[in-house]
Amino acid sequence: MRSLMALSFALVLVALIIAGCSEEKPPEIQLGVDKCDMCGMIISEKNYAGLYYSTKEKRWKKFDDIGCLVMEAKKEGDAKAGTIYVFDYETGELIKAEKAYYVVSRDIWTPMNTGIIAFKSKEKAEETAKKQGGKVMSFEELMKMEMKMGWMGGRRSERTSMSHTGK
Repeated sequence: MRSLMALSFALVLVALIIAGCSEEKPPEIQLGVDKCDMCGMIISEKNYAGLYYSTKEKRWKKFDDIGCLVMEAKKEGDAKAGTIYVFDYETGELIKAEKAYYVVSRDIWTPMNTGIIAFKSKEKAEETAKKQGGKVMSFEELMKMEMKMGWMGGRRSERTSMSHTGK
């Protein structure tokens, strides 16, 4: 009886270890093909993009602009730390959102004009914020920031004259 209990315990322990090690990695974003899950625009520039795993929909969601990611994550309320990723603005490196430093400035162009870009390096973020007259924020601070459909913090340009309309 004892050996059966020990075997059962060992099997449960192995199953838990395997489940913990099989964390699904985020998919690649196919530039020019994938669409933003918030606004429906084609994702054409990785350094503004982000993605997170929706526990409600059991799938990865992709975004053309960090502002789109933040608004969708707030709306769904299921974005958990460790399942949200952004790209370093300069290097294009995929980084966990809670480890990034964000620069928010009206003078930074982004696809949906939210004016939000991410950096792996705090120093690079501070340097960019100083140059662009922006503010450095953590992901936690970014999630608390007031944003709504139609809010576009970044400057307008000839490249973008549309507002966020959703799907």
